[in-house]
Amino acid sequence: YNDSPGDSVIRPGMEIVSINGRQSSELIQKILPKLSGDGFVESGKIRRLERGFATQYWLFIDSTAQFTISARDEKGKTFQATVPGVLNTERESNRKNNPVNQVIRTNMEKLDGDPQNISLRFVSDGIGYLRIRGFEGNQFMAQLDSLFVVLNQKKTKALILDLRGNGGGVDNYGAYLVAQFMDKTFRYFDRIHLTNISPSFTTWNSGTAERLKNGVDHDPAGGFLIRPSLHSGVGVQQPGKHPFAGQAYVLTDGITFSTAADVTAVLKNAQKAIFVGEETGGTFEGNTSGLNAQVNLPHSGLRVRVQMMEYFNAVSNTSRGRGTLPDHVVEKRIADLLKGIDLPLTKAIELARSNTRQ
Repeated sequence: YNDSPGDSVIRPGMEIVSINGRQSSELIQKILPKLSGDGFVESGKIRRLERGFATQYWLFIDSTAQFTISARDEKGKTFQATVPGVLNTERESNRKNNPVNQVIRTNMEKLDGDPQNISLRFVSDGIGYLRIRGFEGNQFMAQLDSLFVVLNQKKTKALILDLRGNGGGVDNYGAYLVAQFMDKTFRYFDRIHLTNISPSFTTWNSGTAERLKNGVDHDPAGGFLIRPSLHSGVGVQQPGKHPFAGQAYVLTDGITFSTAADVTAVLKNAQKAIFVGEETGGTFEGNTSGLNAQVNLPHSGLRVRVQMMEYFNAVSNTSRGRGTLPDHVVEKRIADLLKGIDLPLTKAIELARSNTRQ
């Protein structure tokens, strides 16, 4: 987007060559190593750079109030414009009112589809498209149950599960989604480990301390292991009430993280789906999250949250530190978005149609 209030020289789809005389490649090389990521996964860091470039430029490059931008269009012609900086609070209004953004805004809104957290539609006979934006909401499990009833009633042969942009949420909701593709019991988490249940740098409230004390076993290798009574995700999981028996396709990208990454890992390990898109931002083997201990640093006043639980997915890990890798690598490109084309989804539909014709 062009987030300036009135410039029409720089248009969506152009490649930024330089900002204030510094080449884009230089800016990326300076910012990217400073962004946190999971394991050795690069896709998540690239997507974070994409989403937060303005803030990252201000934080790691320069806080100047004016920008001279050199940009190149699809034909290779170079343009230059000098624009004032804008506040984050001004961006959405500028983006909406600057006419150069109209085409891509319209197409992006169309591609974004139903704004609900969970939505189901049918892209053609026998092919469903289920999008889950996050693992949250009190009605999450009930909604899944009702949607998988619909999929069974319509004798759906192929289902596209879109987990792109899904940053995670409730652990048990992830296990519940995986169960909808299983016809027998399975394991979701192999184990959840804690190094310490009473760290010296924080104070638990009485409820947390008591639950930890009564809900863990000593790990012979050191630390503690959580029992199913404390977290049902480490226990044996039951299959869904109406499990999907057709061919599943899962769309992933660098923002597929945390619980969403756990879901993709377990489905991939069980060979229950074909994956299309990018490597997930969260690692295949698990993550460190859950319970966190807050540390208040006395001199700076900074508050640091230390994640205490090591989650190990119930998978056979073949490549440490990597995400769930797609079977079909398809990147989302600006040139396609300008035309209203979602290339990864288009690929998944193509694969699904090929499967349903067999």
